[in-house]
Amino acid sequence: MMTVRMQFFPRLSLCLGCLTLAVSTSLAQSSRDAAKAVSQLDLYPGLEATLFASEPQILSPTNIDVDHRGRVWVCEVVNYRAHARNNKRPQGDRILILEDTNGDGKADTQKVYYQGRDVDAALGICVLGNRVIVTCAPNVIVFTDEDGDDKPDSREQLFTQAGRPQDDHSTHSFVFGPDGKLYWNMGNNGGFVHDANGKLIVDTSGNHVLDRRQLGRFKDARTPYWGGMIFRCNPNGSEFEVLGHNFRNNYEVAVDSFGNVWQSDNDDDGNYGVRINYVLEGGNYGYLEELTGAGWRKHRVSQAADVSSRHWHQNDPGVVPNFVQSGAGSPTGITVYEGELLPKVFHNQVIHCDAGPGVVWAAKAKPDGGGFSGEMINLVKGERDKWFRPVDVAVAPDGALFVSDWYDPVVGWNRQADSERGRIYRIAPAGHRQQNKPLNLKHGTDAIAALKSPNLDARHLGWQALHDMGIEVIPHLDPLYATGKPHERARALWLLSRIKGAGGPFIDRALDDPDESIRVVALRAARQLNRRESFDLAKRIEHVVDDPSARVLTEAAIALRDVNTANAPELWARLAKRHNGDHWFLEALGLAAANRWTKCLDSWLERIPDALSTSAGRQIIWRSRGEQTIRLLDKALGQQGIDPAESRRLIRALDFQPDGPAKDTALLRHAASYPGKLGSRLILLKGEMFLRLAKSKTAKRDEYAASLNRYLQQAKNSKYFVKVVDALGLKERHPQLVDMAMTHIGSPLGQAALDAVFDNGATAAIEARLKNVSPEQLATLTEALANSNKGDAADLLTKILLDPAKPLVVRQTAVRGVAGASPGRLVDLAASGKFPEALKPTAGAALTKIMNVAVRNRAREYFPIPALKGATELPQMTELLVYVGNHERGRTIFEQTTCVECHQVNGKGINFGPDLSEIGGKLSKQGLYESILDPSATVSPAFRAVNIVKQNGKAFSGFITSETKEELTLQQVGGVTSTHKKSDIQNRTTSAQSLMPPGLQQLMTFDDLVDLVEYLASLKSR
Repeated sequence: MMTVRMQFFPRLSLCLGCLTLAVSTSLAQSSRDAAKAVSQLDLYPGLEATLFASEPQILSPTNIDVDHRGRVWVCEVVNYRAHARNNKRPQGDRILILEDTNGDGKADTQKVYYQGRDVDAALGICVLGNRVIVTCAPNVIVFTDEDGDDKPDSREQLFTQAGRPQDDHSTHSFVFGPDGKLYWNMGNNGGFVHDANGKLIVDTSGNHVLDRRQLGRFKDARTPYWGGMIFRCNPNGSEFEVLGHNFRNNYEVAVDSFGNVWQSDNDDDGNYGVRINYVLEGGNYGYLEELTGAGWRKHRVSQAADVSSRHWHQNDPGVVPNFVQSGAGSPTGITVYEGELLPKVFHNQVIHCDAGPGVVWAAKAKPDGGGFSGEMINLVKGERDKWFRPVDVAVAPDGALFVSDWYDPVVGWNRQADSERGRIYRIAPAGHRQQNKPLNLKHGTDAIAALKSPNLDARHLGWQALHDMGIEVIPHLDPLYATGKPHERARALWLLSRIKGAGGPFIDRALDDPDESIRVVALRAARQLNRRESFDLAKRIEHVVDDPSARVLTEAAIALRDVNTANAPELWARLAKRHNGDHWFLEALGLAAANRWTKCLDSWLERIPDALSTSAGRQIIWRSRGEQTIRLLDKALGQQGIDPAESRRLIRALDFQPDGPAKDTALLRHAASYPGKLGSRLILLKGEMFLRLAKSKTAKRDEYAASLNRYLQQAKNSKYFVKVVDALGLKERHPQLVDMAMTHIGSPLGQAALDAVFDNGATAAIEARLKNVSPEQLATLTEALANSNKGDAADLLTKILLDPAKPLVVRQTAVRGVAGASPGRLVDLAASGKFPEALKPTAGAALTKIMNVAVRNRAREYFPIPALKGATELPQMTELLVYVGNHERGRTIFEQTTCVECHQVNGKGINFGPDLSEIGGKLSKQGLYESILDPSATVSPAFRAVNIVKQNGKAFSGFITSETKEELTLQQVGGVTSTHKKSDIQNRTTSAQSLMPPGLQQLMTFDDLVDLVEYLASLKSR
């Protein structure tokens, strides 16, 4: 397509201008027509998409489900966020039933099952026979249709106060499990769950179902849980369990026939950390630090090198590994495909929607020790239409897939840019016609057929009918267990294990099955049977301690959590003896040993007396939390031949041990030893010991003062010198930090040294140095201050630029520094008549580069600043979207304008705002234009501006990268990080406005803007 630019035709006649607008609008609208929707999709070979339903029949669908008749149930959401506040649909959102009555793959009937404000922005629907569970935070609502007229006859609440209303990080859809239980989840803004009577839920472990960040709201509440959680409960809400916690925005959960639980989880936007989890029951999934709740950006000695792993604390002891990490995105609905209609590559695989890049894909799993690893295979992708936003996926009785499409130019917090469109697609092999047969559950053979269905509602009805048969079901289920496909055998086993008074023998038989997956099911069924009736679970675990399968051993360790007999530590030790380095199994062992680590370690050490001599043995010690752990870590760190990476991990493990004299003794032993000249490993080891001693409430400084001085003498000019001086507040060393900032100017080490001075409030050390420097040193120190972007640096730089005795070139450097850190200060000085005339050209040049258009406009009154480039009025969005830019030129604009002051692309730029390396895979061009032209319209919670004022009157603004009970860490413009004790904060406010200032388009020409958007749109998966 030929590039057309508005500015090339400034003298077009009015008629031609009107014609151009009309054509542009037509082009923009035609590409959004539902009739062209299917042609915009790329599908896996052999599959075709059919537009099952679209606007105006449906609008903005979120979650869907398919019932046993093949009908599609839809949460149709118009009243989302601002639309709800503005009462866009006064009657409320709708629950729809769509049906294809002639088998052509298109809905030809529509029913409104329910409409009301109580289902506004519903994010979950689960159809189970005549019951429909609608998840619409803060409530979980159960509708029941008693007479089959597709209208609810009753409405009751299963749970209340379960999540924040109108919040994507809240409560999500339910799913029926093979064990007859309900599974569901809640994101990290959910907070808590209450029962139908408004009472805070206590789970089967005795903990309140509550995010630890919410503890202050509830008297005498106790909980170990952080953030998002996964739940399991009976259909009536009883026997409530938390299966996993410490997720961020886990959107939906799926359960396969073996009882494997899967879900997706979104990262802090722009960090390539989107993941799919395989769930170890009881596991911590690492979004926040386990002990303090600190964010992932808080430095840790053993943190992973890659952000996607660091994001989830993957190198911390006590964090479950990730199954798959899929990069950047906005993950949504998920299911497990256990049908046979689709190509074989998708059989028995997790099918997952990601609304960000607009893709439905399979997470193809393969066994990996006690867990799984996987790869992503595209099933459907909206490569040519970036409005394609797949939100949910469900399986029909015939094995076809249905996918709901929110269809919107943006996908992000607070936004629903288009509420007038929405699509649902059916995905099936080319030429396939819908084949949904009515269910007949009168006979056992019919119920078995329903149980074998790939559709969850049909399977639920079959499960219920078979379960109701009691012991008479055995002749129907036993043949299926004997000869069925693996997932069918698993379904049969679950039901056989639930026959009252007769389930035990079926479990025992399955524990010797040649299929490891069936043995895993047997252990899971044994745990549940142990809770229902008298059953010796320990005996069954002992039966498998020598099993050759890592997955069986992992499940045995999980099952051991439910065993409290005297021989539990011995069973744990026998399992631990099998550990050979598998992270999944190691984490299961950690979960099994919780609250009895000391006894477990004692039993294990009796069997493995030389545990410290092997990598596998040290891994168990790294994970442990027993009374012996500190002593064992101390010994391990003192061993020769431990590589630096393992040393870091062992040091990190000390942070998870209780503070006190025992820990201080270990820290002091390594800090105080003096082997002579220190190599890099000992610089690190001793430095980390001193950092921990600095936080100790029991260690006394005089116990290690001499050792500290010896260490600092050898560690000078290293990052650990800076860290230790900073942590211990060694004022006498601050002049050395100033010298380091000058010696290492422009390097991370020099910047860290200067930051440490400012963080300790030691500007006096810099002022003293400024009074006693040579001209060359003055220039160097001024440049270091100008590079820092700290507010305190701006104070010092202001004094320099106002001092006529200082060399002009030094004062010019100071001006540039103030322009970067506090540009409004230059304008205020000029307005008051105090700004030196000789420096105004320098200030004018520096202020042309700032992002804040409002400050720049003020500055033009006082400084020689060129007029803004973007004075031309922009066309309407429909016309703007027609223009095609030059993405190579757009790359130059990105790198040469203010974009790189806050964003990175492939490692280039400043790490402040979201990383944009794959933004073109997430936002359409319209979404990109809107993000530039109106940055506050969509602000991710991870990047909300927080403003604090400290007791000393100093103000700071930025977004929170970590918050614990004691401190708050802000990332500020320019990439500067500052940590503040909460006790020092006088006032704190959160702004709905983006830290990205409005009006940035004025800094570029219309051509520049189009080229920039073209470049951003080209940034997709690497």
